[in-house]
Amino acid sequence: MKNALFNFKKVGFFSFLTLLVSLFILSCEPDGPIADPIIGSWKYVRNGIIQNGVTTYSTPNCTNYSDATFNSDGTSVGYGLDENCASTNVINYKATWEKLPEANMYELNYSYGKTGKEAYTFIFSNSNNYLRVEHPFNNSIFIIEYSRK
Repeated sequence: MKNALFNFKKVGFFSFLTLLVSLFILSCEPDGPIADPIIGSWKYVRNGIIQNGVTTYSTPNCTNYSDATFNSDGTSVGYGLDENCASTNVINYKATWEKLPEANMYELNYSYGKTGKEAYTFIFSNSNNYLRVEHPFNNSIFIIEYSRK
């Protein structure tokens, strides 16, 4: 009888301990907000266009065609060269960005040449280290791809 009581207490103790550990694990919250995958510096890879379901890519001859940085405070800075990679035609820009409720949608508000806000589709791959940006343009979809710096 004494052994049965000891085994019951042992099982009860381990059940209680398991329950306590489970509750502790389930009540834990993350260390903070999860960073948006857009945040960071991005190096230009290539651009392209989708027309009538066909994707055509082009890569300018220069390696620093258009890089961008998205900051956690919702600002963005970047630069771009023209298609001829002429360093005399550098385009510097500043923008603000905001994640939209729709999946993979961000709104960008540029401070040069464009007025108003425009929505872009951001598609992340390769553990959020590769970024494809899509934007409707003249009955087509303009594409620009980046890799994380």
